[in-house]
Amino acid sequence: MQRQVKIDKIYLETHRDLILVDEPTIAQLKRFFAAQACEPPAGLRLRSREKPVPDVLLHQYRASGESREIVEHTARLFDEVILDDFFFTNCKCESCIKARAR
Repeated sequence: MQRQVKIDKIYLETHRDLILVDEPTIAQLKRFFAAQACEPPAGLRLRSREKPVPDVLLHQYRASGESREIVEHTARLFDEVILDDFFFTNCKCESCIKARAR
C-alpha cells in the first residue's frame, strides 16, 4: 500500500470493548510501524456502556475506573494520544442536554 499512498502516521488503539492490549504487543506494533517510517501514536475512543446510548461517547462524559485505567495504560505507552469522539455528542440523557446548553 505504501507504494501507492504515503502513510506517515497510524493511530494505534490500546483497547477495544474495555479489553486492554498488552504492553509487549503494543511495543511490537510500534517497532513495526517505526520501521516503515510511520509514526505510531495512540488513538482513544472512550465510550459509554450506559443506557440510553451504549457505545457512544456521552457529551458530559463521566469518567469511570475503567476509563481511567485505559487512559493511564495508554499514557504509559505513548507520548502522543488523540481522543477520538467521532462527534457522537447526540446523547439524549438529561445531563448531556444540560451540558450542551452551556
